[in-house]
Formats: sequence, structure tokens, C-alpha cells
Amino acid sequence: MISNTSFSSNPKVVLALQSPHASHQWSFGAQVLGALNACDPRLWPDRVGRDDAEMRKKLPCEHVADLEPIWAQEADANVATPKGVISTLFLKRSKPLQAHAAINFMSENARGDRLSSTFKLESKFDPKIDYDGLFEALCALYRPTRAYLHLVVAQDRWQGGDLALSEEDSQRMIQGLPPVNQNLIAMQNWDHFGAGSFGALWDPKTFNLGQTSYFAATDLTPETVANLRAENINVTGSEDGYYIRLANTLGSVREDFPTFSRSRKLAKEIIGLERFEIKEEPDA
Repeated sequence: MISNTSFSSNPKVVLALQSPHASHQWSFGAQVLGALNACDPRLWPDRVGRDDAEMRKKLPCEHVADLEPIWAQEADANVATPKGVISTLFLKRSKPLQAHAAINFMSENARGDRLSSTFKLESKFDPKIDYDGLFEALCALYRPTRAYLHLVVAQDRWQGGDLALSEEDSQRMIQGLPPVNQNLIAMQNWDHFGAGSFGALWDPKTFNLGQTSYFAATDLTPETVANLRAENINVTGSEDGYYIRLANTLGSVREDFPTFSRSRKLAKEIIGLERFEIKEEPDA
């Protein structure tokens, strides 16, 4: 039996993006961390590190410059595309807000596959924090292929209850293979959306739309943008992509989820349901 316990009843903010562009140089890192620091002091970490051991050491992190020694430390700053594995950088804030972030760096592995740059932040929700401003600042820096900002609430989870796990699916999941049971796949899709996941660069997945979602300009046709706007869906453009806002604020998702869910259903239908792993909507 599998029980879906990924989300508690408490809302959480998820800000996630995936980019094919390099992010290992400190000049870039200083801008990313500077945007986080400028957004709100309650999002700034009191613990940083590349693994649990470093997190326990209480490395210096009072200022942006303190993180330079561990920003993509394994990467050669003089190359455009670093080779090999670069450790994830973890940021954690314990009080008063409780927030944590994980930062991954674009590189090329031994097989020649390009691993993406990613930024993921999760935090407790505070309506006084300008998450939207931070989201736009990071999208401008990373120029992602896909990104979203969302307030994950109880409805943004698998609604089908606990599921029995067959021996076949148990073995498949151990091997990293998708389960046969389609309901298990649906549960996993909701988990991935709540966790800020996108899949690999060579096999990208868009699980669902957030309160605000970002698409690269090449991912939405002018006709699609026009059709979204014709349905009063807020679409704004930047030089590299488009922001689709399905609710005026993050708080609106919690305050009136059915209205948000209906807007999300409509937007997905206009963009094309085949683009999304989660096609259904709980309140639409």
C-alpha cells in the first residue's frame, strides 16, 4: 500500500525553474543569491552546504560573498560548459519562516548528456514576501525553458487515496522504471509537481501549471498566446519568454481554489493537454 504523504495540509510556496544555460561562474551566482537576499531576509539561509556534513558545520553565510567558495566549486570557471558532476548547493532557513532551496548547475556528463541548471525554493507562505518579484528576477537571469511559482495547497495532490502496490510495480520502482498501474503514475505526477520537478533536459516534462508559469518564447506560438488572452488569461511577454498568471496573487490559490483550478484547466486545453503530465483538475 502506498500512501501519498508528500503534502501536509499547510500550504507551501514552490518556486522552480529549469535552464539549459551555464550557471557555474560566481559572477552569475552572486546575482542569483543577491536576488534571493534582496527579496526578503527571511528567505536568506542560516545553513548552507553541498551535503549534510557541510550543512552541520555552520559555514559562513551571513553575506552573499560568503557563499563564493562553495558555488559550483568543482567546475572550471574558465569553460563555457563544465564537465562532470557538480554538487548541488543546499540553502536552509530555520526561523522564522522555514525555507530551503536547492541549486544545480549545468554540466555535461561522461556520456555527453547535458544536465540542466535548476533552482528550487520551498518556503512557508507569507503574503508580505514578494515571491513574484523574485520569480521574475530569477527567470531573467536563468532564461529557463520552463518555470513556475505556485502555492501548493491540499487540492494540489493525488485525490485517489492510498494505492495497493503489486509485486511487479514494487520491482519496477526499485529499478527506476515507471509502474504499470496508471493510478500510481498519476500519484507520482502530482508528487513531482509539488516538488518542483521537470525531468531531464533530454526528456523534459511539464507536470502542471502554477499560479504563475514561465515558458520559453519558442514554446508558445503567437496563436496560443492570442487564444489565452482572448479567454482573459493574463499573459505577459519578456524578451525570452512568457509569463502566464492564472490568479492575481499566490494567496488567491488558497482563497478560491475552484476558480484557479478552472482557469488552469482552460489554459492547459488552449496550450495543448498533450504537453502536460497532469491533464485532469480536481475542482474544474
